[in-house]
Amino acid sequence: MNYMDYINSFSKFKMGGGYRPGLERVKAALKELGNPEREVKIIHVAGTNGKGSTSAMMASILKQAGYRVGFYSSPHLHHFRERFRINGVPISKEELELMVKKVKPVIEEISKDPKLGRPSFFEVVTVIAFVYFAYKKVDALVLEVGLGGRLDATNVVYPLISVITSIGHDHTEYLGTTLSEIAFEKAGIIKENVAVVTGVQDKEAFATIEKVAKDKNAPLYAPLREAEWTKKEENLIKQKIDLTLESQFYHDLEIGLLGEHQIRNAIVALKTILLLKEHFPAVDEQAIRRGFKEVKWPGRLELIRENPSVLLDGAHNIEGIEALALFLERVKNNFDHLYLVMSILKDKDVDPMVRRIAPLASGIIFTQNHNLRASSGEDLARILEGEEVDIKVIPDFATAIHKAIIEAKSSDLVCITGSLYTIAEAREILLPGDQGIL
Repeated sequence: MNYMDYINSFSKFKMGGGYRPGLERVKAALKELGNPEREVKIIHVAGTNGKGSTSAMMASILKQAGYRVGFYSSPHLHHFRERFRINGVPISKEELELMVKKVKPVIEEISKDPKLGRPSFFEVVTVIAFVYFAYKKVDALVLEVGLGGRLDATNVVYPLISVITSIGHDHTEYLGTTLSEIAFEKAGIIKENVAVVTGVQDKEAFATIEKVAKDKNAPLYAPLREAEWTKKEENLIKQKIDLTLESQFYHDLEIGLLGEHQIRNAIVALKTILLLKEHFPAVDEQAIRRGFKEVKWPGRLELIRENPSVLLDGAHNIEGIEALALFLERVKNNFDHLYLVMSILKDKDVDPMVRRIAPLASGIIFTQNHNLRASSGEDLARILEGEEVDIKVIPDFATAIHKAIIEAKSSDLVCITGSLYTIAEAREILLPGDQGIL
């Protein structure tokens, strides 16, 4: 059994009960391994949407300041090794094999303990991450929560700072059905006397976070309430803003990620970095500017072709679709037509997602990515029965993408969206050789 076969032998999320809330297995494993998570300065990031983008921005700024920055995220787009990156470079196959050899004996012993039981896939991967980043002696680790926060496998750390980007309706079967319930789970990453930065704007969700922070004596910062910004430029490649935060004025700040939601994420990222100045004194305005300009986060409003323009966005819930729709509403007049290619997982809020974005399009192709949880194109099309929208159902994913691009004129925009799995497959088809190296 090679190292990937071993990792994949553990139950995955939604596949055979892979979600097992509780921290006891991860804590036990890390204790046996010498608690490597305590050797690293950690920025812990949770949120329904935006945690990946915000994390990527912070990692980019710290990298530009000269630090050696680890970044743990999930899921991956193309290959598993993307989950563990240092200054944008994924772990090598050789080092991943070495990490598995280090943790395997401990994992096997824990699996034999009837009180603990066999860890899940994500728990094992998280243990590997902590061992790897400690082994590489990174200056900082941007640690992205997998699911929720309170009972997530990453929530065994005592970080420099906690970040909660946003609260929305996703994974409601695990996190609760109200924004307050979901916020409580996300706020579980807040630690005693450790500052927390949030981009949450919903009053109900914010009140929940505020209460948890107060109970834990954790200073709470809501930079979207203090920041002032004006958009200067926006296209399919970049956006520029004038931003004032903490009495500092950033003129023509260029952000390499698109959409107003990314401006909000940038403000949260910047506030977090500024609060960590004593830990990372090399961060200056130049590093901040370069970090925002050079940040990469594939599959999020990512322009991959022109003539016709082809845009990828991994919007996988109603909040993500809303952000995408708002962006398309602002830019679609620059094109003759907008065509959508959509594949969505069936356990999402499929109906409102489709209905929100469909009116923007001249035509839609519904298709099916290869994930076992994907809705069929026929099921998606039925949502719009009776609507005056040009709809095609093309079950084969690659055929659907190629048809949309071939039939679009050079002055049109093709947007492929609905799931990160959709985007991953689209990138593999349209960008061979550019798979996951950030």
